[in-house]
Amino acid sequence: MDLIVEIREYLLFLHRTQKTRMSFYRLLIGIIISILLLPNAQSQFTYHDQGAPVPVDSLERLLPSAQLIYDSIRARGINVNRADIVEISDKPYLLIDGTFNVFEWEGDKWVNRYNNIFFGYNFKSTKFVYKDHIYSLGGYGFWNSHGQLIEFLPSRGEWEIINSTRGMPYATGYIYEDMLYLYTQDSAYVMDVKDHFSLVANKSYRLSIPNMDLKNNFYNFENYGLIYVSGSHYLIEKQTGQLYKSILSPFKMILESYGKGLTVIRGDSILCYNDHLKPLDSYSVKAELKFFERQKTMDSEPRSNHYKILLIVLIFMLVVIALSFWIYRSMKRNQVLESFDQLSTNIHESYPIIGKLVAYAGQLLSQDELDEIFEIIDIPTSETQRYKRAQIIREVNQTYERYYNIELIVRKRDIKDKRVYVYEINSEPQKEN
Repeated sequence: MDLIVEIREYLLFLHRTQKTRMSFYRLLIGIIISILLLPNAQSQFTYHDQGAPVPVDSLERLLPSAQLIYDSIRARGINVNRADIVEISDKPYLLIDGTFNVFEWEGDKWVNRYNNIFFGYNFKSTKFVYKDHIYSLGGYGFWNSHGQLIEFLPSRGEWEIINSTRGMPYATGYIYEDMLYLYTQDSAYVMDVKDHFSLVANKSYRLSIPNMDLKNNFYNFENYGLIYVSGSHYLIEKQTGQLYKSILSPFKMILESYGKGLTVIRGDSILCYNDHLKPLDSYSVKAELKFFERQKTMDSEPRSNHYKILLIVLIFMLVVIALSFWIYRSMKRNQVLESFDQLSTNIHESYPIIGKLVAYAGQLLSQDELDEIFEIIDIPTSETQRYKRAQIIREVNQTYERYYNIELIVRKRDIKDKRVYVYEINSEPQKEN
């Protein structure tokens, strides 16, 4: 890269001096050499389709021109790796990572509406549109990371910082139902967009995302935010703030579309293309949720003495309730043990399903095999089937635990395919002395 910079500086010197026609040819050849010397860039073009579905022929016109602009910026030594195309009233706008340029698609070309020359303060920022206004959230540059929200002003061709976000730490986030939600490693900020981004809440809220740094790739769906961090995928459900994690391969063609490919986000779905705009695959967030697991978040109350006192009272009440429950369970267990011999002889006859399951003691059953035993395999809808399965498992385990103090059915990941579950049938234990 140092060699490229030296070549570029030398070529700019030749261009400024304008000594001879040969200098111009040297400049042209040098630019070509500098581009060839650049490492193979990993780029990501993401089209945020807000209106009518964008046709492929439109993408075929937009993307090559966008790629030329992208390559020309990298040839200047600016280390960008993502470009977003957003829409305002069905008109596309191109936003290149690490620059303040706002290119509007006019006719058959991109026209830059940004009037200044500054760049480099918003690498890895999140771009989005709200109420026909373009925003850029967070990023880093000039040896500094930040969580500022800036808005593009078309009338002036400039960006302006939203005052309420000055001094904010680096964050990832989104706007949902007129509220701006910002998440750092250990805090959450909620701002009222309609009230000029006034701060509504500031509380300790840890997303529990390791390495949530400036290398994140954020995909802004309608109701979810997808974060890709060092081999893991995280989903934030916007309505609830619930975090999900997957170490499997959801949305796996997103990575395949890197290079000069394209991803198109529409609602809660994403379509991935390769560098020839050939469709690779499409995904629905709700369909991919089966590959994710719900994560715990550390969420505490706003800092005030009133809430601290309330928290202490609640903890004390929970301790009392837990202690009472433990005493009750101990007494109940003693009663069960006293009648163990009498009851255990009749358990298989009283609960036929348990009698069937005990025949598979020590074995792993698939979901379909378990549904056959439960006689629910022919239920037409998967939702009803899942509800009945969960209900029967709960009743069987509660009944079995009363006699033997262990659960009969244990759900666990299939070691051959971690995306699905199998069910282990425990062996019948001996009576405790």
